[in-house]
Amino acid sequence: MIETGRLMAILAHPDDESFCIGGTLAKYAAQGVETTLICATRGEAGKCGEPPICRPDELGSVREAELRRAAEVLQIGRVEFLPYRDKELNGVDEKEIVARLVGLIRRHRPQVLITFGPDGLTCHPDHVAISRFATAAACLAPAHWAYPEEGAPWRPGRFFYTGMPCSYINAFGVSHCVPRADSEVSAAIPVGPYLRQKRAAIRCHRTQSRCIRELERLTDPTIRSGERMRHRDWEFFFDPFAPTGAIVDDLFETPQAQSTGADWPVGASATTKHSADDSVRTYPEADFATWPCATIHSPSAGCVAAHGSPRSRQPLAWTATQ
Repeated sequence: MIETGRLMAILAHPDDESFCIGGTLAKYAAQGVETTLICATRGEAGKCGEPPICRPDELGSVREAELRRAAEVLQIGRVEFLPYRDKELNGVDEKEIVARLVGLIRRHRPQVLITFGPDGLTCHPDHVAISRFATAAACLAPAHWAYPEEGAPWRPGRFFYTGMPCSYINAFGVSHCVPRADSEVSAAIPVGPYLRQKRAAIRCHRTQSRCIRELERLTDPTIRSGERMRHRDWEFFFDPFAPTGAIVDDLFETPQAQSTGADWPVGASATTKHSADDSVRTYPEADFATWPCATIHSPSAGCVAAHGSPRSRQPLAWTATQ
């Protein structure tokens, strides 16, 4: 683990940070990594709790406060909200939000960048949308010709989607998440010592009481089942630019050789660690002028079945000119 790393997560709603990657955020904060959370909305169109703990018109401010309390628990160093409304992300001006994200990446210069995968983990339209926007921003932030007004180019050393492998889904009987093949796992992060923090952060989101019950089941420290114990203490990530099967247990490491597979715990046989000023490329700069950021961003069949076909995944129009 490097001494002074920087990690950024770009997510859609208050609670995403705790529910999806809370253990990972707590782990790296404890190791001295500068952690930044970008939250696209304040979750103002969600539920007010069961029973309700606030009025619908108060929900945005209540959920923002919940997130800030959870961030304190997870020791997240910086939280920034974007000015978009819950359940409306798919309709925002794409060029404008990508420009904002490019600016944030360049300003905070993370070595590691995390967002949702193309399926949004749960197929939530806001999750799918922020995944698309963050993916585009990750590809454009290093390009000197893209949004020069947003600062000097910066390339994150690693870029990850959060997700759940099939073995985890099967072990816990999870029905609301889209499974990813175990062979696609790029990083499995051991978070057992940080489950207590993760559970405390989850409980900060009182308006999401129904979800809290399910997340507490998945992180239950009293679990004794072999398969469930084997998966409970890990959070999983997928790098769309890394070779399939090359697995690390540190997000700041780049795999150099094939690992032994998806039987946790894991560790790549050889890795390169990213220094604080590293500009290691894990995807080719030469492709940025013409590469359609959306080509890796097709939703799963399950999402299409649940929500209908999403907007056409065409190349970003403004990436075609330099």
